[in-house]
Amino acid sequence: RNEGDGVHAGLEILDDPSLEDTQLEILGRGAGGITRKAYIENKNDNNTKTPVAVKTFAGEITSDGSPQDEKAISVAAASLNDDALIRLLGQTKERGALVMEFLQGYEALAGPPSFQTCSRDVYPDDVSDYVTPEFGWKICMNMLRVLNKLHNQLGICHADFYAHNILINTTTEDVKLSDFGAAFFYDTNSEYGKSIQRIELGAYTVLVEELFQLLAKGEHKEEGTIANRPWKQLLEECQKDEVTFDDLVQKFITDNEEK
Repeated sequence: RNEGDGVHAGLEILDDPSLEDTQLEILGRGAGGITRKAYIENKNDNNTKTPVAVKTFAGEITSDGSPQDEKAISVAAASLNDDALIRLLGQTKERGALVMEFLQGYEALAGPPSFQTCSRDVYPDDVSDYVTPEFGWKICMNMLRVLNKLHNQLGICHADFYAHNILINTTTEDVKLSDFGAAFFYDTNSEYGKSIQRIELGAYTVLVEELFQLLAKGEHKEEGTIANRPWKQLLEECQKDEVTFDDLVQKFITDNEEK
């Protein structure tokens, strides 16, 4: 397999050959390419270096599609500057590998589906010990916000929205949506646009349902409410036939900010 090359217009080029060293520590390997750990000099202090993640994309069509499409979508998504997306710092000069923030202390919210669960992710048995009710609600709201932006501002469908592609930091209670390997651009005004968004909204509904069920096993004040958050109301709204991401953002995020 040849690694993909070519820089992306509009993204800063980091002229540092060490970022393209194939002997660097491998952080992850997927169909679309390999992510390695590297270091860049701090702009404010040349004597110190900051860890970064460098993803070099494959040069062939993979099971997820075109790695170069994944790269283009990752760059577009990063332009939203949303805290729930991994921040892009630039690209390497020769191969155009993406240089991203290094996520220290993050882990996947769940593992991928097993033969027993088929289409459902596998959560650790102790997930409710470190995902508190408030943190669980934050995960749901941050994912709702960023999915709405991806669909309605950029026309991007993530297409692999599972808990195993959501990275969490239990210390800082931060959350990031990762892995755009299966993502694609689409015309939001087309006759099939609403159907695409509805399918992704179905995947979001599964996340809400899974977290609600996991957290409801613990103590909560009243049925349907955990940490005074309207989980059952959110689930009911998600399941309405004509509901959109924008509708849910308005009801559960915007309206609450205005109160």
